[in-house]
Amino acid sequence: MRESEKEKKILLKRYWERRKGIRNEMSLFGKIYEIIFILTIIIILVYIFYLSHIYEVEEYFLIFLYLCFIILPLLIIFSIINKKALKKYNIKVKKKRINFCIYCNGKIEVFSNVCPYYRKKLDYRHDNVVEANKIERKFKKKSAENESVLLEQEEVISFSQKSFALIFIGSTIVMIIVFAIIVLFLLGARAMISTIIGGSIILLCYIIVVYFNVLLTIISKFTISKHAIKLIIEKQVYFQIIWADIKDIEIFKITFKGYFLKMNTLQNYELIGLKFCDFNKNKQEKIIEALFKFSEKLNKPISIKKAFGPFIDDIGMKELYDKIYNFARSQRFILKRNY
Repeated sequence: MRESEKEKKILLKRYWERRKGIRNEMSLFGKIYEIIFILTIIIILVYIFYLSHIYEVEEYFLIFLYLCFIILPLLIIFSIINKKALKKYNIKVKKKRINFCIYCNGKIEVFSNVCPYYRKKLDYRHDNVVEANKIERKFKKKSAENESVLLEQEEVISFSQKSFALIFIGSTIVMIIVFAIIVLFLLGARAMISTIIGGSIILLCYIIVVYFNVLLTIISKFTISKHAIKLIIEKQVYFQIIWADIKDIEIFKITFKGYFLKMNTLQNYELIGLKFCDFNKNKQEKIIEALFKFSEKLNKPISIKKAFGPFIDDIGMKELYDKIYNFARSQRFILKRNY
């Protein structure tokens, strides 16, 4: 209970700090417009609520549409003002992210909590990280339930490009043919031709959807064996490390952003966002389950934490995704996502 309350406080604090920072970058007109916009929305919502208690839905439906037309341009103007302020805010945040050690004034990387010169641990960098004991116990339990003998290796693939397209499009073609035959017997040849034409249009739309889905997806394969951990993006090795070089593994869970793996060695670390490699929630959990299983058998420390705030901020998220995206884009044309 205390853990969840702490998380809520950190999330709220982070949100208000960010909102305050964006608002500070607005012009005087922007700040005044924001107040007017919020008050207008509140008045309109109160008015709609008032109408809903007096009249039937059909009677005030046109008024509701009219109010929506009023809100829309106001919302567009506010989003433009907010976007400009956000851009200025991100530039300032990026400059502030160049951190310096409080002991020797040496430059520290954004995701590190150890000074590379003084080798002093900087605990203040982890103020917004809490222990995720419940999640950790869940993965340890799953690991214990599995067979005690380790497999040679375990693989998790983010997306099977060919199989998905074939199953999706193939099943649609079969459905169109079956439906057309049924219509032929029930309604005749003309109705069947209309069904085939309509089905073909739907199939074309499906093919376009599948095509764009493929263009938005980074094909990734995460392999864990007794010897090494390997991440392949498209057809090239993006990251590889042998267990002997691993000091410990930290796993950070971030709300709406999934799991981040931090592979620590004696000299350095590698941070990987599993969602940025297009692993869905289930596949992320499979990877973590396998990591727990292998790390426990190989006596390597592993832990799960929940991270907030400056530990991995929006700029850091973008940098992590861009690194993976540019690596994948060098091998295949891929459309960029907004994370």
